[in-house]
Amino acid sequence: GDHEMLLTLSNDGKSLETIQKEASTLAEELRKIPEVSDAEAIEVLQERTNPRTGETTTEQVRFTRTSIPEQGKLVFEEGVHVGLVRNAEFGTLAFSEAVRSAVSKAVKEETLPEDYKVTYTYDPADQLNSQLSTLQENALTGLLTVAAIVLILISWRASLLVAIFLPTVMAGTFMGLFLLGYSLNTITLFGIILVLGLIADDAIIVIDAIDYYRKQGYRGTEAVKEAINSIGPADISGTLTTVLVFIPLLFVSGVLGEFIRLMPATIILSLLISVFVGLGIMPFLGNSLLPNHTSRSNTFSVFPQILDWITSLVHKFVSGYVSHPTLVALVFVIGVSIVSGVTWVYGTNLKLELFAPASDTNQLIVRGQYKQDTSLDEAQDIARTIETQLTESKYASEITKVNYITATESQVFLYINLTPMNTRNVTSTEIISELEPRFSNLSGIDISLGKGGAGPPVSQYQVTFNVFAEDTETLETVTSDLQSFLKDKIELENGQVTKTNIPALETIRSQNGERYASVQVGVSEPNNTALTTQIKSQVQETFNTEQYREDMNLDEDTIRTDLGQEGENLQSFRSALFAFGVAIIAMYMLLVLQFNSLLQPILILSAIPLALPGVAMGLFFTDNAISFFATVGVIGLTGIVVNNTILLIDTANQNRTDGKSLPDAISSAVKLRFRPLVTTSLTTLAGMLPLALSDPFWEGLAFALIFGLLSSTVFVILLFPSFYIIMEQIRRGLWYVAGRFFSDNNSSK
Repeated sequence: GDHEMLLTLSNDGKSLETIQKEASTLAEELRKIPEVSDAEAIEVLQERTNPRTGETTTEQVRFTRTSIPEQGKLVFEEGVHVGLVRNAEFGTLAFSEAVRSAVSKAVKEETLPEDYKVTYTYDPADQLNSQLSTLQENALTGLLTVAAIVLILISWRASLLVAIFLPTVMAGTFMGLFLLGYSLNTITLFGIILVLGLIADDAIIVIDAIDYYRKQGYRGTEAVKEAINSIGPADISGTLTTVLVFIPLLFVSGVLGEFIRLMPATIILSLLISVFVGLGIMPFLGNSLLPNHTSRSNTFSVFPQILDWITSLVHKFVSGYVSHPTLVALVFVIGVSIVSGVTWVYGTNLKLELFAPASDTNQLIVRGQYKQDTSLDEAQDIARTIETQLTESKYASEITKVNYITATESQVFLYINLTPMNTRNVTSTEIISELEPRFSNLSGIDISLGKGGAGPPVSQYQVTFNVFAEDTETLETVTSDLQSFLKDKIELENGQVTKTNIPALETIRSQNGERYASVQVGVSEPNNTALTTQIKSQVQETFNTEQYREDMNLDEDTIRTDLGQEGENLQSFRSALFAFGVAIIAMYMLLVLQFNSLLQPILILSAIPLALPGVAMGLFFTDNAISFFATVGVIGLTGIVVNNTILLIDTANQNRTDGKSLPDAISSAVKLRFRPLVTTSLTTLAGMLPLALSDPFWEGLAFALIFGLLSSTVFVILLFPSFYIIMEQIRRGLWYVAGRFFSDNNSSK
């Protein structure tokens, strides 16, 4: 039901009636605390009055069992649930804490006799706490890795500056979120980790620029002034374009859109704070911390030397080809072929799974549907068999708790808690495949097993076809036609229909006064979106034909498809893609204003396709599908990679103003910006990597970002100069043609 927390009260020596009374007393106690808006004992026994005789009898309407660990094994007892609803003014964690302390107080004051056991069957705070602690560890690891990279590649002083800068921005972000009324949760924390490297960029670019002007012989605040003038505008515009990318994500619709909404909010806030701190406060810290002399004050001076050596190699390669038109064309053609080839080869081999469950989880979900006419006693017997299968399974030692959420004569719904991911050697996927055959043989029940964790629960059927018609006969014929088509005739790529079900026809349901019957379809790969959309289109092609509708006397809109949760996910996915389109148009417009050119922004946006081969390969090799989260990763990536091309073009344009030739302008821009480019890309990777490796839930998003960034950075450094030269030549050609056109027109007048 709507309960946000379930406790189970059990006592081996007492009758269900007695336990239920105690549960009601406990619920009354819990209702008194401000964090709880409602608490009730979920009755196992109910009184029923026979209307004819007026007799009152007590009947058992459901059963509740709870697992008690004894000497390393799970023992099951009957019990009664107490369901609690949280007062909306309090957060999940405060609610959970208040309930737990109220329960122990009830035991202390003997409102609850001490021979009763209380099990916390469902407490959302458990999962939240474990997710938060994983993310906090990741944030810390990310911070340290970023500082370490700056230490190795730049200097210890720069690293110290970054170590001051990052926590300052993070603190500012959390303050801002708090003022906006958001609490720290998994999504906001994830947002911060996502931008750790990006925030560091602001500091690194400033430090690198000050360092550069110091080496040019500028002193004190002069160096700071020069640095801010040279990189300030590009830094602000880079940040604004990144912010622009994340704004449309605030408006993604559907369940998944709501789920991630806080992430773009966190990212936008931290980026704005970061640019403010980076340009407003950092330079003055940098001024006092960075050395004035030109010697390298780096303990790891070998690394900057290696970086300098790579820089000169890259510069040789770039300046070698940019001055020869044929070589420019050759690099362009080869580069574009590699980029599109790799993207195509790996991209076409990816699955589309909009909401794929994590590759590993700490929780399993068991849903069981009993055969019709099962009595409550029989249902309980079958439930006991399920428990035995669990305790006798090969991985029984990994099961820490079995929670009954609901159990009646028609269905049973269990959560199984596993030992934490990082401590066991087997994944939840392996545990499921060991349990599935054990469950499929049980008679009297149809069981489906899935992974718990964040995101919507997996249903047994992925597609439902609703047939609308007035007379029962038509409904029966069409649903059975549909069912036999789905069972025997449908041909699907990589997957098949595993089960179909027609819910009881004798109770034909009605929707807005229209009568309808349904056919439910389950598939071999429940998360494979391509599979469900194939089924939908094949059914429409076969049954939504004029011929079939005439034969059956059906209207246009008689067979309607309901993709259930998958439909919701599709809606979120489509709106994320739309958001992406809007973001790119908005970025283009902002860049046009800023670079005062219609063509240069196209160049800047070319960083996006250059990321795709990396995204495709990364998802392919880490065995991730194209999912909603991976798409969010690519959208975020866009804002990051564009910063690289903005910095390059901005520097090249400055070089042109200083009178350098086209080839020289771009090759020296690559040389000058190589170190900050590599460093900022590495810090962004370093911020994300701990998360990608330790948290399967965020894996798809993190890997899409990491590999996309790697690929874009490499291609931008090596390929982009050829784009720049070609585009500038086109610009010149257009100016030349336009000039000739106007001068001819004027002279002929």
